[in-house]
Amino acid sequence: MEERAFWLAWSQLPGIGPILLQRLNRHFGKLAVAWGASVQALEAVSGLGKQSAEAIARARSQIQPLDFLEQHLQENHWLMICKHSVEQP
Repeated sequence: MEERAFWLAWSQLPGIGPILLQRLNRHFGKLAVAWGASVQALEAVSGLGKQSAEAIARARSQIQPLDFLEQHLQENHWLMICKHSVEQP
């Protein structure tokens, strides 16, 4: 369930679509690892430059993935998974 929390959290960040999400997952091996990556490490991902990496770092500081998933499940009682997104956890 932890990887789902990070999938959901990444999906809340502006500019993160399915292709970039897949690139992050492939580059870092897990979205949880990508979530904790430094700005410099994020810049190494194809499609992310310095400004995008810095914007991601600022935006992700506002979300706690596990708490966000728990809140989502309490409010919605479900977790929508898109079959075309990153390899599902």
